Amino acid sequence: MKTWLRLLLVTMTVGGGFTGVILSSQLIFSPQAQNAGYLIIMLIFILLYLFILVSGLIFVQNPNRTGLLFVSLGIQIPVIHSPIISYQLTSGFSFIPGVGSNGLSFDLRFGNTFYLYFFKGPPWGVRLNFVALILLLFLVHHVKQQSIGESN
Repeated sequence: MKTWLRLLLVTMTVGGGFTGVILSSQLIFSPQAQNAGYLIIMLIFILLYLFILVSGLIFVQNPNRTGLLFVSLGIQIPVIHSPIISYQLTSGFSFIPGVGSNGLSFDLRFGNTFYLYFFKGPPWGVRLNFVALILLLFLVHHVKQQSIGESN
């Protein structure tokens, strides 16, 4: 694996996952945490960020163990907006262009973003986190190249 890709994956998963766990954990002690629904959603996102962190740590220990990286990048790709459910989870860095009922939109962020709304989200729209998507495609390419090299 190219060094730049390995280091970028480690930074996005270990660094982004750790930051997400810490920042999300702080929200448990906010006044909104008195609401059970809010608290459950915060715990879900803490677990998701913990999963991203663990997938990165496993990858650091053994760069051939990429299975969890596929999942941790995959859950960061979709950004869904609808009146029924809205969802976004990003870790580290994200670039999210999209088209929705409000027209074209672009979102560029350093850091973590997450939300989950039921029955009060923005109008319809689907967007993709291009940073997670591109990293996933590079990872797929690397795994295919590695399996081709092993079969020769």
